[in-house]
Amino acid sequence: MKSKVLDLINRGFWGTLDWVYPPVCASCGEPGERLCGDCHAQIKFITGKCCLTCGVPMQGTSERCCACLTMLRPYTAVRNLAVYDGVIRDCIHALKYENNQGIGVVFTDELAAVVSGRLVARPGHAGAAQPPAEG
Repeated sequence: MKSKVLDLINRGFWGTLDWVYPPVCASCGEPGERLCGDCHAQIKFITGKCCLTCGVPMQGTSERCCACLTMLRPYTAVRNLAVYDGVIRDCIHALKYENNQGIGVVFTDELAAVVSGRLVARPGHAGAAQPPAEG
């Protein structure tokens, strides 16, 4: 019950904020949404196997990429939502440098899926990031 009330308050807050300050796409600037459908479709979500240490897409049987096998990292594990380029880079910059907190709402479902291990490519998207060929 408490969760539903908080969700309702959250939706009401963002709905009111969008009414007062209409959102624009964090990537292309198109008015109407925090991230337009065309830009969202260009994001390369990482849905397949990835390195357990740095999170880059990979193929093969190894649990870690070549770089992580040969270099000590200052962290133990990272999991990336998407390949850091294009639209996702624009979104991160909007959040980080322009304080566009609304863009975080766009990715809550995908981030929750990453944490729980359920992220899958959705129809209409550029698809999963292609892991580099091992060599």
